Amino acid sequence: MSFSTLPVAVTRRIDEAHKNITRSIKVLKTALKSKSWRQIENAVELIILKLLDSHNPDALFALTPSKRLERELFVQFGGMQLLLEVLEPPLSKPDARDMPPSQIQRHVELWNEVLVLLREVCFAAPSLADCVFSDQHLVFLFTLLSHDFVFENTMSLLEEVLAVRQEAFCLRLVPNLYDLLGSFSTRRLAHFCRVLALLLFEPEDRQIMENAQVSELVRYTSEVYE
Repeated sequence: MSFSTLPVAVTRRIDEAHKNITRSIKVLKTALKSKSWRQIENAVELIILKLLDSHNPDALFALTPSKRLERELFVQFGGMQLLLEVLEPPLSKPDARDMPPSQIQRHVELWNEVLVLLREVCFAAPSLADCVFSDQHLVFLFTLLSHDFVFENTMSLLEEVLAVRQEAFCLRLVPNLYDLLGSFSTRRLAHFCRVLALLLFEPEDRQIMENAQVSELVRYTSEVYE
């Protein structure tokens, strides 16, 4: 859906009812065009305040009907495609290991907020991840695991995306995969085993991962490696 196809009165009504969601998307679009990290940080901060309940830490990630609707509106108005631009050139390298750690650390709050937003929106609309995340995005996320500052949120996003992906992702697409795995601590390698489990199951069988027995097996494997 494009803003330009809707009458101004309609977008105004949507903004009045849903925390200026369309206006915030426009701000993000303008910030991305500017290539200014400061403007992008400010725009993403506005969006995360709208899509997550920052006023109640206990309900930060709770998915209420109103929050689900706001995330759906965010998707319909192109918000996800805009967020994904942060993972793409020229803002990012195709291989995140080519980005200096200092560059990630300098904008670490922005990176983690983008990763959390992508994950939470995908959680609200499970079929969305398979539509918007390309192989190039996944390669970038796998290589982003090499940066300590964003490892946890990157791993969580990968799990969310791979759990619903219809076509299994080929790890051979990740350059120098074994070097990447060799850089992980024992704890992080154990966490990575959860991603491997998602890649090994056929799409129709991934729902089994919610089964207690499978979850216990994955948890036991993680504990052994830790």
